[in-house]
Amino acid sequence: MSTHQHRHTKPHTDRDEFITIIGEDAEEVSRVYAKDGLAAKGFSILHRMGRHSFRLPEGSPLAAHIGEEAGMRPMVAATYMRRAGS
Repeated sequence: MSTHQHRHTKPHTDRDEFITIIGEDAEEVSRVYAKDGLAAKGFSILHRMGRHSFRLPEGSPLAAHIGEEAGMRPMVAATYMRRAGS
Protein backbone atom coordinates (compact mmCIF):
# COMPACT_ATOMS: atom_id res chain seq x y z
CA MET A 1 0.00 0.00 0.00
CA SER A 2 1.38 3.39 -0.96
CA THR A 3 1.63 6.14 1.64
CA HIS A 4 2.30 8.78 -1.02
CA GLN A 5 -0.49 11.30 -1.25
CA HIS A 6 -1.13 13.48 -4.26
CA ARG A 7 -2.24 17.04 -3.82
CA HIS A 8 -5.31 17.59 -5.94
CA THR A 9 -5.42 20.98 -7.59
CA LYS A 10 -7.41 22.35 -10.44
CA PRO A 11 -5.54 22.07 -13.74
CA HIS A 12 -4.34 25.30 -15.31
CA THR A 13 -6.38 26.68 -18.17
CA ASP A 14 -5.20 28.74 -21.11
CA ARG A 15 -6.96 31.72 -19.52
CA ASP A 16 -4.99 31.58 -16.25
CA GLU A 17 -2.45 34.40 -15.98
CA PHE A 18 1.20 34.09 -15.01
CA ILE A 19 3.75 36.75 -14.14
CA THR A 20 7.42 35.97 -13.56
CA ILE A 21 9.51 38.57 -11.78
CA ILE A 22 13.28 38.42 -12.17
CA GLY A 23 15.63 40.35 -9.91
CA GLU A 24 19.05 40.51 -8.32
CA ASP A 25 17.74 39.04 -5.04
CA ALA A 26 14.55 38.01 -3.23
CA GLU A 27 14.05 41.47 -1.75
CA GLU A 28 14.03 43.04 -5.22
CA VAL A 29 11.49 40.51 -6.50
CA SER A 30 9.29 41.11 -3.44
CA ARG A 31 9.46 44.90 -3.92
CA VAL A 32 8.23 44.57 -7.52
CA TYR A 33 5.40 42.24 -6.42
CA ALA A 34 4.29 44.79 -3.81
CA LYS A 35 4.78 47.87 -6.04
CA ASP A 36 2.67 46.33 -8.79
CA GLY A 37 -0.08 45.43 -6.31
CA LEU A 38 -0.16 41.82 -7.47
CA ALA A 39 -1.66 40.48 -4.21
CA ALA A 40 -4.64 42.83 -4.56
CA LYS A 41 -5.00 41.70 -8.17
CA GLY A 42 -5.31 38.07 -7.04
CA PHE A 43 -1.83 36.81 -7.91
CA SER A 44 -0.15 34.31 -5.58
CA ILE A 45 3.16 32.55 -5.83
CA LEU A 46 3.02 29.39 -7.92
CA HIS A 47 6.25 27.84 -6.71
CA ARG A 48 9.01 28.89 -4.37
CA MET A 49 11.28 31.76 -5.28
CA GLY A 50 14.82 30.76 -6.15
CA ARG A 51 17.99 31.19 -8.19
CA HIS A 52 17.57 30.70 -11.91
CA SER A 53 19.89 30.64 -14.88
CA PHE A 54 18.37 31.42 -18.23
CA ARG A 55 18.91 29.56 -21.48
CA LEU A 56 17.43 30.90 -24.68
CA PRO A 57 17.17 29.57 -28.22
CA GLU A 58 20.07 30.46 -30.47
CA GLY A 59 19.49 33.80 -32.16
CA SER A 60 16.83 34.95 -29.68
CA PRO A 61 16.75 38.75 -29.36
CA LEU A 62 16.34 38.28 -25.60
CA ALA A 63 19.77 36.66 -25.35
CA ALA A 64 21.44 40.07 -25.37
CA HIS A 65 19.48 41.02 -22.24
CA ILE A 66 19.05 37.95 -20.02
CA GLY A 67 21.00 35.10 -21.52
CA GLU A 68 24.54 33.83 -21.28
CA GLU A 69 25.52 36.18 -24.12
CA ALA A 70 24.83 39.10 -21.78
CA GLY A 71 27.18 37.57 -19.21
CA MET A 72 24.50 37.72 -16.55
CA ARG A 73 24.96 35.77 -13.38
CA PRO A 74 22.06 33.68 -12.08
CA MET A 75 19.15 35.80 -10.89
CA VAL A 76 16.29 35.20 -8.49
CA ALA A 77 12.93 34.54 -10.11
CA ALA A 78 9.43 33.92 -8.84
CA THR A 79 6.33 33.05 -10.85
CA TYR A 80 2.93 34.23 -9.68
CA MET A 81 -0.45 33.11 -10.99
CA ARG A 82 -4.09 33.99 -10.85
CA ARG A 83 -6.89 31.78 -12.05
CA ALA A 84 -9.09 32.86 -14.91
CA GLY A 85 -12.07 34.77 -13.59
CA SER A 86 -10.28 35.90 -10.40
